[in-house]
Amino acid sequence: MDCYIIHYTKNVNRKNYLEENIIPKLKEKHVKNIIWITEFDREDPFIQNIPTTHTTSGNLSCNKKHYEAWRKFRESGEDYCLILEDDILFEKGIDFTKEFERVLSLLKPDDIVITIGSGIQRHGKKKGITKENAGRCTDSYILHKKYLDICKDEECYTLNIGHFMNTLLKDAKVLWSWYEPTIFCQGSQNGTYITDIRDF
Repeated sequence: MDCYIIHYTKNVNRKNYLEENIIPKLKEKHVKNIIWITEFDREDPFIQNIPTTHTTSGNLSCNKKHYEAWRKFRESGEDYCLILEDDILFEKGIDFTKEFERVLSLLKPDDIVITIGSGIQRHGKKKGITKENAGRCTDSYILHKKYLDICKDEECYTLNIGHFMNTLLKDAKVLWSWYEPTIFCQGSQNGTYITDIRDF
């Protein structure tokens, strides 16, 4: 599968960290290509021209970059893809290859969106894959191509990306798949990254 990384280009330290510590492990076995989603930074005219009073240009940019990743996934023709935000880190003590192989081995036809990161420190009820009505974070997730029939290239800028995905899946009567133990966490949530998109 391919991996799409949601990246704000001014966060150079994050890109460097991923290239040195995360990407080599991804490419050892399961990930064929790394595609950086760098278009539509918060300063982009498209983002600046979205009318909004309830969120930031950084959040709007994040939404658009996820939509771009989904679009590129559709063009790829692959069955699955991995989507990561650029502040992810491996969970402490995790054996990435072992856990990633395990989650792939557990996938069933109704596992369409599989969240594999703890994000805002949320965890599933037990090890393996469990079904939930909502996602926990969009820091790291696996998509099956069936999701593309659910989103239908629709773009929303009144909800953040996680809430929009919740709405899409709820309307389609599809549950999220949560994998435990989580493979990734967010450096912007646990204090590893002291910079935020709002600092630029």
